[in-house]
This record gives sequence, structure tokens and C-alpha cells, in this order.
Amino acid sequence: MQLRPNLAVKQAGVCTACGGPLDDTSTDLACLGCLLDAGLQQELGGDLAARAMEPAEQFGIYTIERREDGTLWELGRGAMGVTYRALDSSLRRAVALKLIGSEWLNRGAEPRERFMREARAAAALRHGNVATVYQFGVHEETGQYFCAMELVEGETLETRVRRTGPLDALTSVEIALQVCSALAAAEKQGLVHRDLKPGNLMLAALESDESAVSVKVIDFVRQSAR
Repeated sequence: MQLRPNLAVKQAGVCTACGGPLDDTSTDLACLGCLLDAGLQQELGGDLAARAMEPAEQFGIYTIERREDGTLWELGRGAMGVTYRALDSSLRRAVALKLIGSEWLNRGAEPRERFMREARAAAALRHGNVATVYQFGVHEETGQYFCAMELVEGETLETRVRRTGPLDALTSVEIALQVCSALAAAEKQGLVHRDLKPGNLMLAALESDESAVSVKVIDFVRQSAR
């Protein structure tokens, strides 16, 4: 839809944008209404274009939440996709909703089947130091794959070190022990985390002892089954 006056098709007494008659408040090209529309379109064009690039907000029972400024509540980006904060409308709880990049799944039926097989295995893993996977699914209209996971309130180990500097020895050992416990549990189910790094280790302070840390290994999406 063209909102700006078309200089090449000027016609005396007629708005070149909408074709309506011009009056005393109009210019020799466009009526006042079309000029206002053109101004608004120019002002909001960047925002509308950004919104057009946003993903769908509703994925089954999960609705991506928005921040106070109206933008989607993004939690992080990785090699396989983008993770958002979302609301489970059924249980009324916040979750981490990861949208899997289409380039990982548009490689034929075999890669998609393998992905879903491994996803089911990851969802079956239950451990205190592993962020629980609630559901994998596909958006019916767009074909977008998504993963709903436990939302861990806290910060990643990478963020903690950048914020406070190197960890003390006791804290480092405690984190290592919890991570090893999580990986051992995964190993028993034939799962291997293929992207283990500080950015995939969430640290959450315990309510009973704020000085202690509880480690959650996240993003078991990129695992492989034996």
C-alpha cells in the first residue's frame, strides 16, 4: 500500500495518494489525511518492521511474555535458537521457551526424527541439577519447533565470573561437584551434553542460604543418544 504521494502521477485537484478531491487545506499533491498517514508511517515504520520480524507469541499453552517496553522477553541466544520467558497458561507458571532454529531441522526427515527422539530422552531426565524439560512441540501454523523448559531464576556462571571475577576455591569445587552429578545422571540414560560451557550453567541462590549456590545444567537440547 502506497501512503506517500506519487510525484510522477500528479493530477490537478485530485489527491495522488488516495484519488480523492483536494480542498483548501491540501497541498497540490495530497490531501491532509494522506499526508498525516504518510507521516505516521514514516515515524512508526522502523517499529512495525521490527515487530514483523518477531516470532509468533503463542505456542500451544505457552505465551511469550513481553517486557515493560513492549519487546518480547528474550532470555538468551545460542547456536540452536532463541530462548524467551513465557507463561504456561495451564499451570500458571513461568517457563523458558526455546525456539529451535529452522536451519537445524530443515535437513530432511531423518534429522528431524533424530532430534525428536533425543528430545524425548532429554525430557525423561530428572535430576536436581538439571533444568527440567517440560515439552517439545511444533507450532501448527509456522512449523516452528519449540522446547518448554524449567525457568531457572538466577544468572549463568559466565555472567557471575564477568560480574564478580574469579570464584573462590570452595565455590568452584561445589559447582564442579553439582555439574558432575548432573552429567553422571545423564550418562546413565545414555545422554551426552554436547555444549557444556559456563553459559549453560545457571546459578541460583538458595532461599535457605543465600551464600550457597544451586547449579542447574541447561540446554540439553544439543545432546546425542548413544
